[in-house]
Amino acid sequence: MQQHPIPRQITTFEFKLIGQLTIRQAIYLAIGTALGVAFFFLIPSVLYMNVLIAALPLLIGVGFAFVPVNERPMEIWISNLVKRLTTPTQYYFHKKNKPPQILLGVRLPPKEVLVEYLRAKQQLSAYEENKSKKKDIPLGLEDTTKDKLSSIHKALQGSGIQKLTIEAPQPTRTTPTASPGDSRLSSAFTRTDAFHTSVRPSTLAFTPLSVKPLTMSIHGTVQNENNIPLPHVVVYIKKDGHTVRIMKTNDQGYFENAIPLPKDDYVLEADDPHKKYSFARMNIDPSRPVVQIVGQRN
Repeated sequence: MQQHPIPRQITTFEFKLIGQLTIRQAIYLAIGTALGVAFFFLIPSVLYMNVLIAALPLLIGVGFAFVPVNERPMEIWISNLVKRLTTPTQYYFHKKNKPPQILLGVRLPPKEVLVEYLRAKQQLSAYEENKSKKKDIPLGLEDTTKDKLSSIHKALQGSGIQKLTIEAPQPTRTTPTASPGDSRLSSAFTRTDAFHTSVRPSTLAFTPLSVKPLTMSIHGTVQNENNIPLPHVVVYIKKDGHTVRIMKTNDQGYFENAIPLPKDDYVLEADDPHKKYSFARMNIDPSRPVVQIVGQRN
């Protein structure tokens, strides 16, 4: 079986049309020779300056025509060198496309809201840190026993219960009367035991117990007119114009304050960060802390 010849690039193949020269080689030789002859006759022959200057374009033309480097002509090497020296080596990204429509209406909450949120977050973190530190402190058995005894003693002193008074009456001797038929009982007598005493408690005075204030946990949902939950809606709980709690709905539109509030009247406000919905202000009844907020599309 006859082998096929080695494949060659035919798109850049050049035929030798002028003797053993291609058209490109002939053009380079012609241009280099013409410039060399022109410089030889135009430049005065002072210390063979005309010969040296005329030889320069002639050698460049011969190099472009006959000198390949790694099977590439010299003109390609020089053109690549010029491109690399002139083109930049560091590129910067410039964003020119427009942002998505969903991100055009995004606005940051007011500065006061952010400050209140950061302050509440710092207070919560400090409380959790102090709580964990208190749990980690080991107490000895002696210390705990002394603390418990001192607390019981203080509680007894602070209460209104008085100590019981024990009165021991003087033993009295009584002479019994003998029955007519029994002469043996005439000399007998009875006496009370000095060790049996009567206890007379005094009046107990009770003090009213301190009742802890009632607390409430406000929670609910945020929906639109079609009963679709609205996520990431900021909910404010205010009292006398001051923000008490800041919450945010989850993906199901549910919100709940983690730290209970004293049972009182509060005002509930909601704000959509995307400004697509508006909400009415609500007054919270302490007996009904579960609320449902309905937003209207702007």
